[in-house]
Amino acid sequence: VFLFINLMGVHVPYDPDRRLLQRFLPPSFPERQVSSLLRWANYLQIDFRNWLNEPLAAEKQMLLNAIYDAEVATQDAQLGVFLQRLRDARRFERTMLAIVADHGDHLGDKDRVNHGFGVYQPLVHVPLIVRAPSHSPGSGEVHEEPVSTRRLFHTVLATAGAATAEEEELALSDPTI
Repeated sequence: VFLFINLMGVHVPYDPDRRLLQRFLPPSFPERQVSSLLRWANYLQIDFRNWLNEPLAAEKQMLLNAIYDAEVATQDAQLGVFLQRLRDARRFERTMLAIVADHGDHLGDKDRVNHGFGVYQPLVHVPLIVRAPSHSPGSGEVHEEPVSTRRLFHTVLATAGAATAEEEELALSDPTI
């Protein structure tokens, strides 16, 4: 079985779980202003210019980061439910997982927001987690160096035992990559 799940919560429009958002906002932030905060952040993100007229003030930057962090936490919670269901079905140990972001966001870096009009590090340096089934070679290894996400295709084929020799050489489990 091959299953692709595309979680879109960290894309606009932002609408994180309110309890999680409260966890990332300053304790003094009024609950009654959460809706207007989300409207502001969503408007900021969909501005086609993608370029800030001026750097975000420290408070606005902190609020934008809180919303983004809450969205990530919301996605993490949803992923946790899925993983628990795999465990409950006794499929987790036999499952290969590849968790990767499609892109990052500027979030005020380089006086930009969102993810258009650039290839700066905040956009292209994204997290990647690959967990092979426990019986696969290389299980439990941690690699800190960057890799190309385009190698996921080869890695999935190699893990499933369906890779050609050329594809096997391109898999992320190859220590030369």
